[in-house]
Amino acid sequence: MDDLKIALPCGFTTKLIKVEMQADKFQCPVCKNHEVTRQECMKITRNKLVIGQASLEIKLEKLSDCEQNLQVFKKDPEYFVDESVAQIKNKIDLRREEIKLLINQKIDAYYEDLLELIEEKKKLKLNEFKKNTEKIDSSKNDMYDLKELIDADIKSKLEFIDNHSRKIENQIDLINTTITDLTDMDFVHNSQEIDVENLFGKVKFASNLEGKNLMQI
Repeated sequence: MDDLKIALPCGFTTKLIKVEMQADKFQCPVCKNHEVTRQECMKITRNKLVIGQASLEIKLEKLSDCEQNLQVFKKDPEYFVDESVAQIKNKIDLRREEIKLLINQKIDAYYEDLLELIEEKKKLKLNEFKKNTEKIDSSKNDMYDLKELIDADIKSKLEFIDNHSRKIENQIDLINTTITDLTDMDFVHNSQEIDVENLFGKVKFASNLEGKNLMQI
């Protein structure tokens, strides 16, 4: 359509592309002494007809090309769909191997991280156990020292029993906590299903085939 000639309001003609490249209002490319607008040019009946016919011819050429292309596919449609299916299957196979490799790598890396974390926590637990047992041992003799009960008055004895009972209870709690913390670890996991479709991907079909089966076609 670049070489298509259209009429100007003054009666002269010019190429359509020259008008399309102009601003909305421009100097007449032929007369050079008056201004015209693109809208004025496009409203001229002859121009509408010329442009419409040219556009129709282009569309007919495009239709002819499409029909010729269709004839190629009509000769052996199964061949073309098999080619497409083979490409999709190949992509799916590659994706499967890619996902398996990716998951294995991530699982192995996470596995190594867990083992490293366990060893780190093991050292912390042993250090904490040593610190607590030293504290327990340092106060062990005091727990069994009841000499203050000898020759003390009743009030002093009651106060001693009350205070010493709390110390013993705290010692018992510390001993139990020390033992529990030493071995208190476990491995837990949930049973949540993996969203395979979202991870792996899915096949996209033409919109008119989405959700259909052979009985619906």
